[in-house]
Amino acid sequence: MTLNDNGEEIRAQRVAHPKRAVAVVMCVLALLASAFLAGRFIGSPPRDAIQSAQQTIAVWSTVETRVVDNRLTFTGRVQPGTTVKIVALSETKPNVVVRQSLTPGARVEPGSLAGVVSGRPYFLLSGPLPLYRDLVLNDSGDDVLALQKSLATLGYYVELTSVVDRLTMNAISDIFAAADFELPKQLTKSDTEAAPPSSAAKTEQKTENLPKPATPYIPFRQLLLMPEGSGLVTSSAPIGAEVDVEKPLLTLRTTSSYVEFVAEVSQADQLKIGQKLTARVGPKEFPAVVDKIGNFQEGKDGTLPGKPVALTPAEAGDLDLPVDQPATIQTIGQVEEALSVPLIAVREDGSGHFVTKRSETREREPDGAGAEKSPPSEVRVSVSILRSGGGYVAISGDLHPGDQVKVS
Repeated sequence: MTLNDNGEEIRAQRVAHPKRAVAVVMCVLALLASAFLAGRFIGSPPRDAIQSAQQTIAVWSTVETRVVDNRLTFTGRVQPGTTVKIVALSETKPNVVVRQSLTPGARVEPGSLAGVVSGRPYFLLSGPLPLYRDLVLNDSGDDVLALQKSLATLGYYVELTSVVDRLTMNAISDIFAAADFELPKQLTKSDTEAAPPSSAAKTEQKTENLPKPATPYIPFRQLLLMPEGSGLVTSSAPIGAEVDVEKPLLTLRTTSSYVEFVAEVSQADQLKIGQKLTARVGPKEFPAVVDKIGNFQEGKDGTLPGKPVALTPAEAGDLDLPVDQPATIQTIGQVEEALSVPLIAVREDGSGHFVTKRSETREREPDGAGAEKSPPSEVRVSVSILRSGGGYVAISGDLHPGDQVKVS
């Protein structure tokens, strides 16, 4: 028994939870053993493996024969052509349409009846037509010559005399008669401007005063200038409508509708005036020609920035395109098979375009035991670019299908 300084017995202290203490000690020992084993059997990677991991891995692609489509595709819309207003005015007020001879969609040719306004027929003649006065027989001038030339283009037999003769009057009369009208008539100047007769003359006229027939004349206001060539009626004033300068009798489209699209600057630089393309409007596909390439425009109102390109149909049968319809345009390119490689495989230096070809050889061991493939070597091969599209390039050069070219 052990006593302290005060003579009291000293008792030994016991651990409160001996099992827990043993478990903690065992865990510590297990961790130490695991760390020892990990350090014993798991080593750092070899130097060669580290160096290999740091090396750039070359990526190769196979040369193949395939179709490289270099055609460009655009989307556009059909735009209306140029329009001209045909105004029919007369001295009679109001100017009311009493006969609508042409309806929207009709094709107009020189000599056509434009309509009947306030009882007067109006006809379309080809120009130039510098008419400024009504014409009667034997009138002369440059305006008469222009009228005779216009009649000649319609197939009428007239002589280019610059004088209104019977042939000229008959030609105009035939045009009016085709629409069931006659030339208007008026009194001659000698009849309307004659001096008042004397009393003696009046006595003589009582027995010989027969009415003289009025003279036919050509009403210049009823001969309207037809735009060059022909036109398509886009609007026509209905019967009963009053027409004036703001409300024309007819509106003609003198140039055909066309397709317009916007091309990026790089794409527009590949196009040229007169180049043939293929356009599709709805189910209709037709050849078209580049008619105009505009200047660069900023995109606005949902349109793309770029250069506007206008196309016109290459064939006359495709002139009447539905306005405001969407169109798909595609350039004409080659779609034949050719040797091709990825676009990124082609490089360029001072000597031109080239690809890096993979070349493999076999070398024998010194003792002749066998053959072993040596590491691949790289060979520069000059190529010519035929076309590109879809991420591939059609090329020509010292290559064959199955060859390996370096991509990166």
